Amino acid sequence: MLRLVNTLINKFFARARGRLPLRYARDFAPARCRFRSPGTLLILSSRNPGVSPLPRSTGRVEEPPASPCARNGRLSRAIPALKRCVTFRGLLILFAVFLPACGYTLQGSPGSRFGDPAIRVDLRPIANESLVPDGGAYLTARLRDQMRGKGFRGRFDRSQADYIVEGTVREIREEVFSLGEDKFALEHRMTIFVDIRVVEVTQGRLLWKEDGLTDAASYFAGPDFQYTESNRRMAFEEVCRRLARRIAETLKEIL
Repeated sequence: MLRLVNTLINKFFARARGRLPLRYARDFAPARCRFRSPGTLLILSSRNPGVSPLPRSTGRVEEPPASPCARNGRLSRAIPALKRCVTFRGLLILFAVFLPACGYTLQGSPGSRFGDPAIRVDLRPIANESLVPDGGAYLTARLRDQMRGKGFRGRFDRSQADYIVEGTVREIREEVFSLGEDKFALEHRMTIFVDIRVVEVTQGRLLWKEDGLTDAASYFAGPDFQYTESNRRMAFEEVCRRLARRIAETLKEIL
């Protein structure tokens, strides 16, 4: 199909430049098919199974398929490009399938115990000092999910814990972000402030401490109270997910 479209385009431009139109069947045949002129007509017999005659009115013989040929001074590149594309995709699939079978896996930093099944982490419920009743509990639950998603294979256990992770939701601040035409608040911005601390129990070392870890998200408000509260809750959950993801990524590096 690509060769036929290419041939029709070349014919159109040839007419536009005043050239003679392409007249023979070989001009519309695929690039792999060649026709010999009447002067080189072959005598066909059962000994030449690879050569098939055309009707006698044409006086030409069709040759077996050959390598891609030039057409109007240009080489048809559709099939070679397609072959290269297929080959490249095949290599990608090969690496994706066989590398894990050979034992190659994604791991954290060298010496990290984050993926060790024997590790025990005391992830204490994050304290809440904000006006949202479940602020600390929701952030704690999202942190557990993010740690599992990042490759944590240990146990969350307080007894004989190797590490302690604790924190506090200090504040959930909201401010008007934009006003509508009626001068009422149209968009609010919510910012959550969290303190986090990680301690190694065996040696009593403080591995990580950060006060005022923040993230923010915006939500729209309207005259309907339920609409505004629903958007507010969605913004709160989104910010908690972002904070939990950042904390989990740091834990993966330091444990």
